[in-house]
Amino acid sequence: MAHFEDTTQAKYWLFTLEQVKEIRTKCNQEASNRFRERVNSTEIEPVKLEEEAKLRRIYEIKIQKYSEKLGLPEKAQATAVTLFKRYFLRTSVMEADLSSISITCLYLASKIEEYYIPFKDFVAIVETSLTAEQLLSFEMDIMQRLEFCISCYHPYLSFSALWSLLEESWWNTQGKEKEGVDKKKLYYYARSLIHKSLLTDVMFFLTPGQIALGILSFAFSHFHLSFPLDLLLSLKKEKNGGDEENWLSSWKQCIAELKREMSTCGGLHSWNIPLEEERQQLVNKLALCIDPQVDPTRPEYLELMKKKEEDKEMKRLEKNLAFTERRKREFAMITGIGEGAFQVLNEDDVEGVDSKDGMKQTEEIQQESSSVISDEEMKKKRKRK
Repeated sequence: MAHFEDTTQAKYWLFTLEQVKEIRTKCNQEASNRFRERVNSTEIEPVKLEEEAKLRRIYEIKIQKYSEKLGLPEKAQATAVTLFKRYFLRTSVMEADLSSISITCLYLASKIEEYYIPFKDFVAIVETSLTAEQLLSFEMDIMQRLEFCISCYHPYLSFSALWSLLEESWWNTQGKEKEGVDKKKLYYYARSLIHKSLLTDVMFFLTPGQIALGILSFAFSHFHLSFPLDLLLSLKKEKNGGDEENWLSSWKQCIAELKREMSTCGGLHSWNIPLEEERQQLVNKLALCIDPQVDPTRPEYLELMKKKEEDKEMKRLEKNLAFTERRKREFAMITGIGEGAFQVLNEDDVEGVDSKDGMKQTEEIQQESSSVISDEEMKKKRKRK
């Protein structure tokens, strides 16, 4: 298994807080400018940066709910949310359909994490009108936007390792159960924090191991327990002999990042989820601001898809024509007969030509070619004799 430092997540998807703010601000400004060019109206304002965050959160929660309905394992759920957050890090909600992208991220995550769901069952559960062709089209769009960096690493494995370590080396020896702390409650509370942390941007700032360590420390403080940092430090020295001061600094950074992210937008329980009235207002505003060419329910989108299919068909015909021309040149070089003698008749590419006549002409050319080649071989044999 590769070290996390060598993964695409570590190389391309870890940022500072300032970098994330800068990327999103720039993206929103560019999308707002394109919106103003597209809509000549001073009455309609583009979606603001704060409103984009609320809209994203609505659909992140939807992904988690649909994941539970589909029975996806934790890792697949986390991958779906991660793909969604990566996509909208550099894409404004005004230039992509939130619903279609969220559903496609779910389906793509089930493939990445090898959890097979038949398409018919998937569509029935998530209640979407997307066709298989549309879903595949959105899949390709997501992978291209993410530059095919779709491997996702989550804190679950690191959390399990840390918890096992605490159980073996600290919990049983310290007799914490006698102090009135339920070990199961602590475990499930900490585990739920990983699930909730997916709604924050902490995945862009910390490694999975740092997130797991920070969440455990966060959970311990919630139950008024002091985190056994000295135990982890002693074990780290035995295994790696690392610098204690740097490690402590990293640990403090994890806690600070987690506390900030966990407390953003309303705290652990509200998560800044808009009320129904505000949610409807945001959705209505987005419907006015979104580029109609990215919304599958708009005629502009259907026209764009039709044009893409036509362009695709044109490229196919051009490719076939180039292939035919190459075959004609090869035929002329081998047989010494002019290129005009070779014709490849294709019912899809050539109109007004009877297929039977085409087959006859092709057979005649093949016979003529074989006779010419056989004559050449006979001449060679005579020269050898």
